Amino acid sequence: MKRIFIGIYLLIFFPFMLSGLTVEQGRIRLVLHEDSGRFSLYYLDDIEKNSYVSLLFQRDPRTSSTGLLLNNKMITLGSTKSFEQKANKTVDGAMFSWVSSQIRVEQSFSFIKSDPNGLSDGISIQIKVTNISEDIQSVGVNLLYDTYLSENNDYHFITSENEKIEGEAGYTLQMPQYWMTQADNKNFVGLQSVLTGTDITVPDKVIFSNWKRLSENLWNIQIQSNRNFNLLPYSINDSAVCQYYEPMKISSGASRTIIAVLGAYTSSPFRFTGDSVPRSGTIDQVLSSTSKIDSDNIEELIQQDLIAINDIISNIDSLLSFPDQISEERIEIIRRALQNLDVKKQQYSSSQ
Repeated sequence: MKRIFIGIYLLIFFPFMLSGLTVEQGRIRLVLHEDSGRFSLYYLDDIEKNSYVSLLFQRDPRTSSTGLLLNNKMITLGSTKSFEQKANKTVDGAMFSWVSSQIRVEQSFSFIKSDPNGLSDGISIQIKVTNISEDIQSVGVNLLYDTYLSENNDYHFITSENEKIEGEAGYTLQMPQYWMTQADNKNFVGLQSVLTGTDITVPDKVIFSNWKRLSENLWNIQIQSNRNFNLLPYSINDSAVCQYYEPMKISSGASRTIIAVLGAYTSSPFRFTGDSVPRSGTIDQVLSSTSKIDSDNIEELIQQDLIAINDIISNIDSLLSFPDQISEERIEIIRRALQNLDVKKQQYSSSQ
């Protein structure tokens, strides 16, 4: 009975095509929907079958969104004609840009990985808001995620403190390191959003609620702990989460930047070194472990390394498309990746 009123409406009036600007790296596929200003995120849960699972509700990508509280006015980016909207590939992934007479918003997506020796399995989302007017602007930001992976479970969310969330809830002062939704999938655990870390902007508030109730009251919702994830009569067992970054005054010519992390939860959360978020999923160390090849899972290792090789080629193509981004550091990264590839070639040869 999930979101019956939306499902019927879309089937009749909006037969959605999940097309758009698509970029891939490792196990992650990111789609920027240029018509709506929304994004979809997919995880390659079965490498051999090339099978992807959506990490967010996919029937209508518009149910997840990025929003602003601009001078106390609520704005959903991609749903207002007062902003000029563009989507572009970047050297590290892709980005949306929105420009109005007052502000410029750039939402950049880059790939990250939970294991430095593994494949990319998440994204870093950077939102930069620049005041291009001559007046001071008050700007708050919200990230609304329409989740679905845990909606068949007794609890829809779980935090890093192992707190199981079965109904409407919120955090303000003591923010958990992450929240996650668990999937009914043997190949991976679910979706996670990392909330704290040196390179992450800690939200001022996180609210878990029914999607319809939350989406219609984004900056006005009052948490009621006795509510579940229903909003009768139509929105049944339908949960979502919103991360809030409270309004700040931005002077003329100044900017505000917010960084969030979203990705697949496999067997552990995104790993931290000195409490810093994993850096962009570059091709450095991207090939699977250079230890002795185990013949029992050699097919899976080969598939992983083929994906990694494609990532190397994509990174080279990307640098050729953005020559101004070429640096000695990026060249050295490619060089090390090719050296790792040569090591893997020798290991495969010796395992035969």
